[in-house]
Amino acid sequence: MYIKNKELPAGFSFKGYRFFPALDGWLTAIVFFFALYCITDSRILAFLLSSLYIFDNAVIVHSRGVMLDSILLFLIASITLVFLLIVKKDWQQKTFVLLSVLFGVLLALLATTKLT
Repeated sequence: MYIKNKELPAGFSFKGYRFFPALDGWLTAIVFFFALYCITDSRILAFLLSSLYIFDNAVIVHSRGVMLDSILLFLIASITLVFLLIVKKDWQQKTFVLLSVLFGVLLALLATTKLT
């Protein structure tokens, strides 16, 4: 659906539509760094690999627009990080259950974001 300027209600602003994709695009870099740190156990290597995400022009453009791409990337990176945390260590029962519930919630958010 395409909306022209004349059809927008008075006082309408796209700031709210653009805020969460931009925020999630920014947070994805941090989550991606920690996921890579879990994989490599090296801060320098994780920084260098996550800089590929930070300096990608397509990611920057999609993060500024009103698109689902940065939200989906954030949820995928978060799911990957939680999965790596679950697999990486031998957790206590409560921590394992909490991480498993967080994994399920993030997966449900990912599915409903793309479904809607």
